[in-house]
Amino acid sequence: MNKEKIMEIYLMRHGESQINQESYSIATKVSSEEIGFEPDLSERGKAESLLTGQEFKRLGIKFNKIICSPMLRALRSAEFILKGMEEPEMHVDVDPKTFEQGGSSSKKTVKVGDKITYKGLSKAKIEKMFPFARVPADQISDEGWYTKDC
Repeated sequence: MNKEKIMEIYLMRHGESQINQESYSIATKVSSEEIGFEPDLSERGKAESLLTGQEFKRLGIKFNKIICSPMLRALRSAEFILKGMEEPEMHVDVDPKTFEQGGSSSKKTVKVGDKITYKGLSKAKIEKMFPFARVPADQISDEGWYTKDC
């Protein structure tokens, strides 16, 4: 019997973030102190991501490639999924074109008046925080990924 290989694609949203947990949106904040912040995962979001990875492992699911948004909550989700899968050598390709569409993310920069208060995680910061991440220098600068044309 000839078995054809079939490509399977899994799409995942990040685990619960601190913003999701607190039930408000960055876009509704008005002060510069509150706007220039990218939420991490909540403890529940970390547990959700770890369990997702453990379930992939239990089901025998392995990935040839993982592509991730440069947003902190997405990278943290990938970190815990890989931990749950017990795949310490797996790399994640960071692609700014995969960031969430709509809401505050659709603006690419967060501004108060004419001042950009948050430019997203920089290439250097992503690489330091997430050693598994492969960050394209031509798409994410050390100024932050919101500064590039997505």
